[in-house]
This record gives sequence, C-alpha cells and structure tokens, in this order.
Amino acid sequence: MIGKPQLTEQREQPVFHLGLTMAGAVSAGCYSAGVMDYLFEILDLWERAKAGQTEIDPDLIPTHKVIIEAMGGASAGGMTTMMSGLYALGNEIKPVTKPLGDSYGHQNILYDSWVHLNDDQEKTFKKLWSNSDFDQSENKLYSLLNTQSIDDIAKRAFDYYRSTNLKESVKALPSYISQDLELILSHTLLRGIPLEVDFSTIRRKGDDYRPTHTSYEHALLSHFKLNYGNPVDPAHYFWFNPYEPAERERMINSTIATGAFPLGLKFRKFSKKQFSPSYIKSMLRRSIFSDFGKVNPDETNILLFDNLPEDYETITVDGGAVNNEPYSEVASIVHNRAMQSGTGKLNFGVVMIDPFPDMIDKTKVYAEEEDLISVVPALLATLRQQSKIKRKEMIEKLSKDYVKGQIYPKRNIYNAKKQKVGVEKYPIASGSFEAFGGFLDVKFREHDFFLGRDNARNFFRYFFSLPEDAKSPIHEHWTEEMKQVFGFIHKDENKLYLPIIPDLKLLETLHMNRKLDEADRNELKNKAYRLSGMEFALYTVPNRPEYDPTELFEMESVIQARFKRILEVSKARLLDTKKSEAENKKSANYEEWVNGYYFKSPWKKLVSKCIRMGIHVVFSLTKRSLSKAITESAIKAIISDLDEKNLLAKAKK
Repeated sequence: MIGKPQLTEQREQPVFHLGLTMAGAVSAGCYSAGVMDYLFEILDLWERAKAGQTEIDPDLIPTHKVIIEAMGGASAGGMTTMMSGLYALGNEIKPVTKPLGDSYGHQNILYDSWVHLNDDQEKTFKKLWSNSDFDQSENKLYSLLNTQSIDDIAKRAFDYYRSTNLKESVKALPSYISQDLELILSHTLLRGIPLEVDFSTIRRKGDDYRPTHTSYEHALLSHFKLNYGNPVDPAHYFWFNPYEPAERERMINSTIATGAFPLGLKFRKFSKKQFSPSYIKSMLRRSIFSDFGKVNPDETNILLFDNLPEDYETITVDGGAVNNEPYSEVASIVHNRAMQSGTGKLNFGVVMIDPFPDMIDKTKVYAEEEDLISVVPALLATLRQQSKIKRKEMIEKLSKDYVKGQIYPKRNIYNAKKQKVGVEKYPIASGSFEAFGGFLDVKFREHDFFLGRDNARNFFRYFFSLPEDAKSPIHEHWTEEMKQVFGFIHKDENKLYLPIIPDLKLLETLHMNRKLDEADRNELKNKAYRLSGMEFALYTVPNRPEYDPTELFEMESVIQARFKRILEVSKARLLDTKKSEAENKKSANYEEWVNGYYFKSPWKKLVSKCIRMGIHVVFSLTKRSLSKAITESAIKAIISDLDEKNLLAKAKK
C-alpha cells in the first residue's frame, strides 16, 4: 500500500497540476497503457523517496508536488483513461518493467487489459471472428467483428480491486492523484441533441409555432468525479465509484461505448438512465462555453433546450468518430484547479498521449477529384475532418502560461556505435491492419507497451521540462546537486532545462540510488549537466516483432464462416417482407398509390416474386465462393500491410 509522504520540511510545497488526454488507438491502446505504466511508476517512486521509504539520498530528492487532476480520452484512449483511474484508486502500483512473453499471470490492470487482452483459452484475434454473437432467431448484424471479448476485458478491469469502501480508497490515494480526480470519456451520438437559435420576433413570442434555427450536437461526454469519495450532483456529473452497483454499471457502459469503433465493433445504446435531460443540458453548456470549472457557465441561460426529449435514448459509437479526444475540456479543469491554488505561473500543464499523431506532408501535391466516383470519398473525408476541427485549442484562450506536450511512438535507428542514423517510418506494431494489428499477436502489443514506456521515459526526463530562467515555483528550491543530476543542457539553446517530474529511476542509471558520500559529491560538482543522448538508444524490446502468417492462414475457415454468416443476414434483411415500423405508419392514401402501381396487376406481382426468388437463388449459390473471396482478400490485405510496415516474417523456402 502507498502511504502519505512525510516531507522533510514543514513549509508548503509548490504544486504542478497535471492533466492527461489520450487519443483513439484501437489495439494500439497498449502503447498508451505503457506510457501510463511508466508515469505511475516514476510518480510512485518519487513519493516513496520523499517519504523516506528508499535508500536514495534525501538531498537529491526534489520536494515539490505534481498532482494528476484530470484525465480524458476517446475510443481506446477513453478506455485507458478509465483503467488508469481504476489503477490509481487501487492503491497498488505494480509496474511491468520487462517483457513477460507468454506469461499470463496477473500484472496490473493496464498491462493485463491491453497486452493480455482476452488471450486465455483462445487468442482474442480468433474470438473476434467467432459467430457466437449472432442470434439465430433474428437476422441482425451488429458489427463486422465479434465484440464479446472487448466487453469481457472492460468488465474484468472493474474486478481487480475488491475493496468496498470508496472513502477508505480515496484516503489511501497517493498525493500525486487528486482526491477529486475527474475523468472524461467522449461519445458520438447517432441521435443528435437539438440546439436552437430563436428567430422569433417580439410579436411572435407567445405563439405555439415560432421559427427557430436548429442544429444537432452529436458529441457528448461522460464526466466522472471522484469528489473526495462523496456522492455528486447527478444533474451535472457522474460519480467515479466502482463499488456502487449503479455507478459501476454506468462506468462500464461509458468505457465500452467510447471504444465502439464504427462498423468494426458493436455500437452501444444509452438509455435515459445514462444521460438525464438535466445532465445533457449541463454538459452541453460546459462544452459550448469551454468552461469545465463551473457547473453552469451559461449564467444567463441563453442556450435553448425546448425540444430536448425528456426520455432521451440513443445509439452511440466510438468517441473518436467526431471531435475526438477531450483536450480542451481537460485543460479547462486543470487550469481552474491551478488558478484556485494560486501557486504562480507555469503551474499546470496537459500531456497528450497519441499512438497515431497527425503528420502532415507539406510536399504532397493536391490531386483534384475528376468525377462523382472520386468526389464521394473526398466528401466523406471532408465531413470527418470538419467534425474534428479544434478551434478552441488553436486559439488557446485558457492561458499562455501552461505547459503542453505530446507523447507519441518514435523509434530511432542506431548503428553499432550507438550513433543515430535514422528514424523508423512505422514505429508502432499495432498500427498495422488499420490499427487492428495488435489483435494479431501478443508480441505486437508487448512491443508497443514497452515502446510506450521507453518514449515516456525520454519525454518526462527531457521534453516535459522548463528552462531554469523561467523561474517556475516548482524549481525554486532545487539545489545545485539536483540540477546537475536531473537537469540537462539544450544543445541548440545552450540553456539549462529542469524536468517537471524528476525521474528518480535515472539515479540507477547514474549509480546514485543511495546516499552519497563526500567523494561522490565532489565528483558530482565537477560533472557538467547531463546531455540527452545515450538513453534514447535504449529500447526495452530492442527488435521489432515479426508475424508468421501461418496462423492467419489456418484461421481462414473461421474468418470465412463469419463472412458467410454476414452475407446470410444481409440476404435475409434484403428479402424480408415484413413491413418496418415506419412503413406501418404510412397513410392509407400512400398505400393506395404504391400498391396501385407496383401490385396492380397479377403480372407485376409475379415479376416481383420472381425477382425475390432469383436473389435468393443467387445468394444461395454464391455465398460460399463470395465469402471465400472476401476472406482471401482480407488476409492478403493484412499480410500486405504487415509487409509494408516491415512486420512480416521471412517466408520459409
């Protein structure tokens, strides 16, 4: 168990308030999990050192505080956000510091959920192609892949810690986790929430019918608060309490829903139990005004919600489908906490963890669309990009004095002399197969987990830092020895930088993870400040994994069976003669016109019946060969992508 640190000095220590956002990743959530595993490890080591629970020389231990105030994410990033919150609440930090291979023993919630996945009796990748999710009594297709394993992983994450007392868990939280931790998960709602602009004039104010201009909001957030272990006002927040059955169920629903990758994974349903009208109104006010520091920033109530249904229900898909990760929302929370603390400038920051960062090729020549066939995909891409525009973040109206950083996959290429000679084009293994590649093999996920840890190590030691001359309060009491151990000289600016989070694991590398004697101190005084360099060449998993597709070929029949079932369902839906609910509501006049034209004569009825029989025969005769062709194309596409990304094993001659 982690205890409270006993600071050597009684004075109030400067605080840096930290927010974390995690982007969508599908199977590459294992990378984000690795980043969080390393962050928890160094924060925990620092806390234990400040409490005198290590052999590290107290004179080398900075005593300021870093507190994680809020985390947020979309899709796989949202799932990792929730798992990180549960991990922190469990009060037992167990970092995974070396590859474990096929060992499936309990490690920690981040590693087990993202590296082990659901690989128990059978590999998760094979389970994704199982037909067990089809109900034989109804012809419905919910997703291209079977998502039962995703549900099992998410639910299992809530079974790690069996404590039943939230108050006790909150009291035992380490000081680097806020007792009022806030978590934000994003969702894409298929049923829009009407937002109105009232265009009525004074004379029409009392009319039952008056003009409004209505747009529809399809992005909504699940906003959880730990609230020191106390219940929250459900009109504004959800309670982060995995020990209360109703709240636990809401947390599970939100976690699974944010990761409902469109088409590939099953969409989810939010009933009125998930989002009440009062919660929706409160959330949209905070989102529109970009102010999560107030319960109601819309103080004059200028937003209209007259047409919001009382019993709001909707289907929801992946949180990354529109608007993506809640970066500005997390920044707003952390900014508000920092301003309340009044600890000075440069006292808060937000770190983005993004397994697939946007890399723009400025040299790419624009290819003009020539006809409708090429315009359609361009239009879809346009709508997708427009839905994710980040105007608020670009303006950066929150503050000029907050620290921003991004952790993303990077692997340098070094020669035998540890000299950098290039950068891997495709550093992350799970990025193959449209980011589903991590499901193929545990070696991919293990590689990316430790790449996340390695990139986090470099980021927090060097990039998440402030120049000494910034005079940040958190570095105000650093000694010269601390600066010489943790600080580094920027090679271009010739300026001393000091990390925001001192990584005490560095002391092991420098052989200083003990109390220094006089000779050590004299040697340290003669050393220059560290230069970033050799540590970047260290990779926990030194070689990129390679995939032997033999197993994939052996799964051909399983994959084909799923595509065959999908075709059968599609045929059944196409030939279904039952009227839909919408058609049953059509007027008698409509029926007269339609039936009078299409079914007026026996000949037309016969033609319609023959067409349906023809479709049935064609499907019956071709579904096997068609499903086989689709399967073969899918397998070839996977292997081709692996080959392009240098993840394919050499063929056996």
